[in-house]
Amino acid sequence: DTNFELLRPDPTETLPQGLSQPTGLRVSICLSSLSHATLETTLQGLSQASPQVEVFLLGTVKDRAVSAHLASHWDGRMAVHDLCGHLSFCSMAAVLRESDIAIAGPGPSSILSSGFGTFTICLDDKPARGPLLYPYGHGHLVIQNAEKNPLSTELSWLLPKILNYAVHSNSGNVPSLEQWRDFADSII
Repeated sequence: DTNFELLRPDPTETLPQGLSQPTGLRVSICLSSLSHATLETTLQGLSQASPQVEVFLLGTVKDRAVSAHLASHWDGRMAVHDLCGHLSFCSMAAVLRESDIAIAGPGPSSILSSGFGTFTICLDDKPARGPLLYPYGHGHLVIQNAEKNPLSTELSWLLPKILNYAVHSNSGNVPSLEQWRDFADSII
């Protein structure tokens, strides 16, 4: 299916400079698994986070139109790197591995990034899909939509709080399960 086709791996392919020389918190966003409204709200929330954020948009060829729109909309307001359809699967995996935080919907990107140990925030607006598509292991978050409103309506104020808590709550280490539970209880 050409909608999911990526460019063939290029042996000379290099990763974006922001991954090797970060100017802020490196956040990868997997476009294929998130709605356009959720993506806009996610970027809005990231722009309000207290640590400076550098965003890497990941996806396939079919995501290029959305990623180009998002990158142009946030140009000059935040460091956004549009990588959709420009990387091989191996290079996309390397970007997930080198990121400080990955944001994705349920599915392979969430599972892969959590497998690399990257702090993964999984945004699920249809929780009936089940937990097999969620990131696994300690420290990852799944934000489910329990209301009839779209997930994006709550995400703009919640995401900066999550990032600030993840970065500052445990001296730079991943918060413990108890710390995450206390944080979630205070938000709910």
